[in-house]
Amino acid sequence: MNIEIKSVNKIAIVKPSDKIDLYNAVSLKTAINDLIIEDKIFVIMNLEKVFFIDSSGLGVFITTMLELKKIGGFLIITGLNGFVRKTFNITNSMSLFEIYETESEALKSVYDKKNISYQPWL
Repeated sequence: MNIEIKSVNKIAIVKPSDKIDLYNAVSLKTAINDLIIEDKIFVIMNLEKVFFIDSSGLGVFITTMLELKKIGGFLIITGLNGFVRKTFNITNSMSLFEIYETESEALKSVYDKKNISYQPWL
């Protein structure tokens, strides 16, 4: 799995690709933990290039969401498609997360939440 990360100030967009499963979920969690250490607490997880996710991947998102909430941050998910969307639906995870179709919609939501002017900087 490759993980592309873009960030500015406290906002990070994380774009994993391939699959998120038992074998690589730890890498994703480590990357997210590094962002939190750097005070990047507003995280957008763009899953448009992910074609498979299992319970380990969902677990990373749930624990990340809870950790970020504790420190005043949040996790937004975007780019669900195919099998990944189906997995979120089957596990009733759609109601757990704030989910947007596109990255720009998710980014606008971050700016709205923080009451700052929207600037598509990435």
